[in-house]
Amino acid sequence: YNLLVKSFNSNGDESQYMSEIRRNMLSLPAYLATLCIFRVLSKFILILLLLSWREFETEYLFNNWGHISHTEGVSQRIQEDTLQVVQLALSLFFRIVIPTARSLAHLPVLFELGSRVGGIPPFGQGRRSLAGCLMVLVLLSVFGVYASSRKMSGKIMRREVTEAEFRKQLVIGEEDGSRLDTCLVNSLLSELQAIHSDFYLYIFRYNIVSKGLASAIEFLPTLILIPAIVSKQISIGERATIIRCFNTVTSGATCFLSNWDNISELYTAYSRISHLEDKIPSSKIKNLVNDQLPLIWTDFKNSASTLTSIST
Repeated sequence: YNLLVKSFNSNGDESQYMSEIRRNMLSLPAYLATLCIFRVLSKFILILLLLSWREFETEYLFNNWGHISHTEGVSQRIQEDTLQVVQLALSLFFRIVIPTARSLAHLPVLFELGSRVGGIPPFGQGRRSLAGCLMVLVLLSVFGVYASSRKMSGKIMRREVTEAEFRKQLVIGEEDGSRLDTCLVNSLLSELQAIHSDFYLYIFRYNIVSKGLASAIEFLPTLILIPAIVSKQISIGERATIIRCFNTVTSGATCFLSNWDNISELYTAYSRISHLEDKIPSSKIKNLVNDQLPLIWTDFKNSASTLTSIST
């Protein structure tokens, strides 16, 4: 893209750019193939690890059923929470890891482009002007998201616990209608309605703050570069390059802002599983390390061979 912009702004002699443009066009398929292979293999390995973890975690908890059986809705928690951890971890991996990697890769480029800008108050001139502006925006975004979502994990935990109790009463009613506590069911239903109403309003406020901050971060570079454009320190093409690089670097921070609700759900689900593990005596965990952990690698290889045969 930069070579094309330079060729457009040249004085009619584009031949000096043709060889470099041709070389980049020929190398582009290799980069695309490498990226495709990385995404396919990373997703494949991540699925194997998550499935192996869920199988091992489920077996470990059920082998220690006597220590956790008194917990409310424990069987349903094991089934749903492990599945939720697997699904959320798989979906968040490419939403966070890829933008973060691109952000780190473009950070040196942002420092280099910052030297072309005359200066951004209050950061002055030099390579650190754009990077300093970026850090201030990221810090303000983190503070805004924290202020609007610091109670999200607790609200999710309260919702899941109440829903588990409500489902338990429905299961009791299916088995024996005479055992169904109608007053308790109505009370739980009213409580769930209040919880969901409060949670939706909380999510609505969080979305306003997170989306507003993401839009501000995306639009602010245009305002920052206006003085440099007016003073002809940078061209329109260089402005587009700087904005694209700036947005790529900020995507590493905005990916956390836009997915913070899913991160909170992942943290809550894993916390419930950890709460079950805390009820198991430490001696059981030592036996697990000595006896069962060597079998994980065997289960992982079996899962890999099964998925490979299915894919074939």
